[in-house]
Amino acid sequence: MWLGLSGGSVDYTEGSPLDRTFFFFLIFAALVTLKRRQISLSFFSQKNIWLIVFFTYCGISIFWSDFPFVAFKRWIKAIGEIAIVMVVLTEVDPIESTITLYRRCAYVLLPLSIVYIRYFPELGRGYSPGGQPDYHGVCCQKNALALLCMVSFMFFFWSLLQALKRRNILYKRSEISICAIMLLISVYLMNVARSSTTLACLFVGVSVLFIFSFSFVRNNPRAVPFCMLCIVVVILGLQFFIDFKSTAFSSLGRDETFTGRTEIWAQVLSKVENPLFGTGYNSFWLGQRLKSLWGETNWAFDLNTSHNGYIETYINIGLVGLVLLCILLLGAYFNIIRHMNYNFEFGRLSMAFYITTLMGNITEAAFRSLTLTWFTFLITSGIYFSKIIYSSPGSQS
Repeated sequence: MWLGLSGGSVDYTEGSPLDRTFFFFLIFAALVTLKRRQISLSFFSQKNIWLIVFFTYCGISIFWSDFPFVAFKRWIKAIGEIAIVMVVLTEVDPIESTITLYRRCAYVLLPLSIVYIRYFPELGRGYSPGGQPDYHGVCCQKNALALLCMVSFMFFFWSLLQALKRRNILYKRSEISICAIMLLISVYLMNVARSSTTLACLFVGVSVLFIFSFSFVRNNPRAVPFCMLCIVVVILGLQFFIDFKSTAFSSLGRDETFTGRTEIWAQVLSKVENPLFGTGYNSFWLGQRLKSLWGETNWAFDLNTSHNGYIETYINIGLVGLVLLCILLLGAYFNIIRHMNYNFEFGRLSMAFYITTLMGNITEAAFRSLTLTWFTFLITSGIYFSKIIYSSPGSQS
């Protein structure tokens, strides 16, 4: 988009040749790196069985897609993203490499977004279908910028909590200063992006980080499920006594239809022909079905997502795929709980990202490749297994 090669239109079946070439070389480089590190794929499969089952089923679903070649290319891209994640997680210290990744990306992308918005409006700004200014910075739309700010804010807030515990005064002062600057930049850009959903997810994520700061939870990682249950009970109690749902929606500037998303969900679900197996991997928003949805609705934009990660999974790979996704999410939860037993601090950051992933997919379809939400989920829920992978026979730095 920055190079102006889209030609003002998007072919959803072909995609961008430039992107395709770039992703191919990234995936190739990742595979070469993993080969040199002598990572055992069989060992990886044994320790991540539900991830393998889920993507294997996604690959099988290509056979009943109306556009099998398009679905195959998208599946290869999704598999390639796992290879990229493994490059990070198979470093000598996967936790430190993950922290470095988030830190360096934030150092570049957040300030650059401000530069684009203020001084290069042709790159950093746009307009919504209603004519309102849309500030997206280095991203392609405002919700993506808000998500980038949310992840960065949570990371630097966690880093700030870590820095406050340091005894080295010089390091402590410099780290606190850096975190404060990045937090202010994140808040500024999130205010510019104006995403109510992301703001709600940020509030929940920061609350999770606070809850896991208590010594009771810190000394008893097994109490985490109990704490999560207490949070659910409190929310249900608030809903019973003060209509918490309506109050929360109004405070965020949304109605109970999630700003028209319930209408989108109803329209999309009415097009499902095979509830059990779906239309095939990432094949719903293609062909005549897509044109039919555009023609039957009064949306001010050409929709290409259901704005719900669970519904998006259901319409593409059916009820079977949705069940496998839920099993994968449940396995990731227990994976993070186990990780807390030997690194509680990073475990609570992973748990905050995990909760916001579940919450954010209520209004955005983010259980798919090339979304920051999905990448964050893969990289933070897989660190426990990365330790085992790297210590497997024949592995090396």
